[in-house]
Amino acid sequence: MPSRSLAMNSELLKQVKIAPRVTLGSYITRVERFNISDEYGVDDVRGVSNTKGFMKTRANIEGRSLKTFLVVQPQEFVFNRRTTRNGERLGLGFNMTERAFILTEDYVAFRVKSEKETELLACYLYLYFLRDEFDRYVRSNSWGSATELFNWDDMCRVKIPLPPIEVQRAYVEAYKGLTSLIEENEALLKSLEATAQACVAECREKWPMVKIGGYIQSFTRRNSEDRELPFMGVNRDKQIVPTAANTGNVERTRYSVLKQGEMVFSGMQTGRDVCIRIALWEQNTDILLSPAYTTFRLDASKPLLTQYFFLNFKSMEMDRQGWFKSDSSVRSNLDWDRFCEIEIPLPPIEMQQAIVALYHCAEEARSIADEAKAQLAQACPAMIQQAAHRR
Repeated sequence: MPSRSLAMNSELLKQVKIAPRVTLGSYITRVERFNISDEYGVDDVRGVSNTKGFMKTRANIEGRSLKTFLVVQPQEFVFNRRTTRNGERLGLGFNMTERAFILTEDYVAFRVKSEKETELLACYLYLYFLRDEFDRYVRSNSWGSATELFNWDDMCRVKIPLPPIEVQRAYVEAYKGLTSLIEENEALLKSLEATAQACVAECREKWPMVKIGGYIQSFTRRNSEDRELPFMGVNRDKQIVPTAANTGNVERTRYSVLKQGEMVFSGMQTGRDVCIRIALWEQNTDILLSPAYTTFRLDASKPLLTQYFFLNFKSMEMDRQGWFKSDSSVRSNLDWDRFCEIEIPLPPIEMQQAIVALYHCAEEARSIADEAKAQLAQACPAMIQQAAHRR
């Protein structure tokens, strides 16, 4: 689905390049509808974030009358006029739900004019507001001294590209399709990961616990041939990622080489971070790691799958155990010998394979969601970006 959406967007870009630019004030009208009858309560109060979404309000509304609050109905917009200290972005929300929200009277609400709905889709306008360039425009057109404001009149002066309605509709559908794909797969990912961890926890009750030291083997493989491989490190999410260290003048031959199916461990600051830094490299390419890391593999003669082994270390409970076993130094390190004393359950190999299968399904869901996010970032704003650059 992501690839089809991107292909469709590429075709529509050609049409958007000739889109005229129009003044937004001709297409929108201000909404000044207040909660006079007290129809909406505390549970309906919202604020907006600078990432262009609604959120639970952080304002203290205890004992405050809600009758003066703005009512924002579905398909309506609202924005915070204050741009100072707001992360260089405009706080704005578009109500894509089927319920109304209320916000303090400090906000400005608006909607697309009824007679203009056949020319401008509200969701297409929202996609325009998501662009980084729109935030830069707002910031440069905010006025004030101590507090800078972007007012209703300023919003009305914004010029937007306006392609044909069918082009807008196609992009809105692409946007909705990709966001739906992301939400579905992220929900599936959480469910599968939770199920896999629940299975591991259940194994602790049913199967014998074994010390991992009897199942793993540390090794040293230096880059003696001075191969030009990517420098990588391990983050707190137990992922192998490009290193943040400066590797411009390092001696590559001192670095360790890690191959597919092998693992890496760092006991540094385990207690401070309450995190065992451990990761499994699953790609079919070799990488370089700092010699400060310990590289290891599982003993192939033992009935323990590498991915099942790794899953045991993806829980907060295991991180807390690492914290408990850390030394009392300032850095709270977890030494290799203490690491090897950690115990994990050892179920039959068939049970391990079933748990690993859940893990693979979760990773597939993660991959689909990540691909959809990348295409959403490129495709939907790209259309508006092309038209916005036209003068």
